[in-house]
Amino acid sequence: MRYTILDQVSDGQTLGKNIYTGEGRVLLKKGASLTSRIINKLKDLGISAIYIEDERFSDVNVEDVVSDETKRNTLSVLNESIQCVQTNKDFDISSVNTTANKIIEELLANKHAILNLTDIRTKNNELFVHSLNVTIMSVLMAVNLGYSNEEMLKLAIGAMFHDVGKVVTPEMLDKLTLQKYKEDLKEHTWRGYHYLRKKPEIGAVSAHIALQHHEYLDGSGSPRGLTESDIHPNAKIVAITNYYDNLISNVGEGKGMLPHEACEEVMGLANSCFDHDLVWQFLRTIAAYPNGMTVRLSNGDYAIVVEQNKGLPQRPIVRIFDTPDDNMEQVNIREIDLAKETTIFIEEVLEG
Repeated sequence: MRYTILDQVSDGQTLGKNIYTGEGRVLLKKGASLTSRIINKLKDLGISAIYIEDERFSDVNVEDVVSDETKRNTLSVLNESIQCVQTNKDFDISSVNTTANKIIEELLANKHAILNLTDIRTKNNELFVHSLNVTIMSVLMAVNLGYSNEEMLKLAIGAMFHDVGKVVTPEMLDKLTLQKYKEDLKEHTWRGYHYLRKKPEIGAVSAHIALQHHEYLDGSGSPRGLTESDIHPNAKIVAITNYYDNLISNVGEGKGMLPHEACEEVMGLANSCFDHDLVWQFLRTIAAYPNGMTVRLSNGDYAIVVEQNKGLPQRPIVRIFDTPDDNMEQVNIREIDLAKETTIFIEEVLEG
């Protein structure tokens, strides 16, 4: 399969990966034949690129470090929980714990995996997909940092609900909180924190992630302008993963960056906004050039990314093909491991 922008997709091509609704249901199933009507509907939903099947690259797979079933369940739990928040009802914390523990379990089994994160989200599921992505990235970092299961659970729950303040209104909070923190409650970080602190089963650490995930080491963040020593370690992790996922998002306030562009921006903020060691750990877990992407190399060759190099995600394995026309006819196919061919690098990501 390969990753391509919707503008390059034509009638009759086949969807390579499932697309989900915010409730965790399959919106469009892998293997679906794409028509102009379906393509336009996907564009209306805010989707700009998808995976398509391509017999020339049928062996190119996108590794899922978390199973589709767990992703669907997480999206469903997040959706149900947010609906409860919006209607001022208690959500089922046991379902949240079960889902978070399942993510932890699967990531512990895939701790050396590299995340092939590409942006396939809609206007309707953006909050849930964002929360899911941030949780997966954060927990994978924690796995590689040697966190205990108990600490990972606190991190996972905090990551799942780091943006809950976006759907909390001041009226949902008690009168004492409203009187004492009236000005603060204009920011979603404070609203999320106070909402989660009302729920003792959530825990202070998870609530502080909601409060501090926009704080930066140099004091330039919000809502309190904290500096390095005052920011909780878990919030430092979620600050990075939240920032990255917002960069690659194509909907809402996202910038629609490609993964390698977002990685470079995060790297540039190491030491000033983000902890240098955490940034290094983060970049080791993210595919700067996800499998299935079409690229142009510094030697002029065109290629598809076919495999990641663990520990060196900036230098994947690529499959070369010639492009005499727009149909990307293959001639003289060969593969190059960019971790070994150090004089060749990826110069440009193409639209596919």
